[in-house]
Amino acid sequence: EELQKAAVEQKRDEEKERLLKLEEDSLASHRARLWEELDAKEKVLEAERLEEESSIVTRMKGDRKQNLEYEQSKLQDRINWQKFVSCTSRPNVAFENEITTYMTMVREEISQQMEEHAMRKCRESEEIVGDLMELYCKAREEGDVARQERYMQYVYEIRKLEIEQIDEATAYLLQYIEKQDANSHSQVYLSWGAQNDDIKVGFWGHLQSKGFRNKQIDHPKIQVGLDLPKSIALQS
Repeated sequence: EELQKAAVEQKRDEEKERLLKLEEDSLASHRARLWEELDAKEKVLEAERLEEESSIVTRMKGDRKQNLEYEQSKLQDRINWQKFVSCTSRPNVAFENEITTYMTMVREEISQQMEEHAMRKCRESEEIVGDLMELYCKAREEGDVARQERYMQYVYEIRKLEIEQIDEATAYLLQYIEKQDANSHSQVYLSWGAQNDDIKVGFWGHLQSKGFRNKQIDHPKIQVGLDLPKSIALQS
């Protein structure tokens, strides 16, 4: 009888443990399902939030693009207006016809011009060279050899034109050198530009054909010096 009672108690305990295990498993399964549902809801909410933010970002990008295009348009209008009111002849180097027109206009101007005007045209030409070099670099990035060669050809031609301008202005100056102020040694020193300028010109002339003794020509303003050849420095 005692053994039977013990067996019944053991069976009851085992059943209790089984039921407890079932309850724990059920609770664990329920918790897992709740977490999955909560995670799914959060994912849905996150997806909705991202979609809403994406539409906002897209709209803001569109607005920004429109604003940028508008500001660029206003800037270009101001540039065009400034070019108009200043009567500048600087061409838009993106258009080949404007480059050739500019070069033709320069060549057709009075050839015997003063040095100041020649310097001004040379500085203007160097600005155009800078524009061309920007397009050259862009063409090089894109691997467009034909455009590179075309832009560099214009650079060479424009700089050749600069030298022509300086030569013609200097030739004009030589024709009227007697009218220039000379120092006590009958020498004429003239210079244009400053020490740090990209383009600067120094002019020296001697008004006497004899009695000249000079070994060096200095232009302190533009920091340019020249040692004369012995055959010239010692002539009498």
